[in-house]
Amino acid sequence: MWSSTHRTSPPRRARCAVTTFKVVLGSDANTAAKHSGTWKTTASSTALGGSSHRTSSRGASASYTFSGRDFSWISTKGPNAGKAAIYVNGVLKATIDLYAPTLLPRRVAYRFHWSTVVSRTIRIVNLGTSGRPLIDIDGLALLR
Repeated sequence: MWSSTHRTSPPRRARCAVTTFKVVLGSDANTAAKHSGTWKTTASSTALGGSSHRTSSRGASASYTFSGRDFSWISTKGPNAGKAAIYVNGVLKATIDLYAPTLLPRRVAYRFHWSTVVSRTIRIVNLGTSGRPLIDIDGLALLR
């Protein structure tokens, strides 16, 4: 928690907004998200918090409900990483390909921004890409 004081001369009233920012690490995402299908918690020195949740199962999904304006999915891109579908409140918004020729940990795989703060459910679904079916959730970044 932090605070800031700004004094003007002559004194003026000012309005300020307080924004809440939260990062849910992969190690905490198991309790924060509702998982469907087979997921494993995998320890990794490159993962935020030391571990991430991974799946190679086609159709496996993770859903997270939050109230806020911004949502970022933090994942690992690499040669074994596949594709995922991203849904917001049940509507397909994007298909993300996590492939990269080299391992790239701690990457923002996808980011959403809205102008209002309301409750939303984000669902990440593994599409089970042939030859590279792996996706992971290293963290979720939320801005209220």
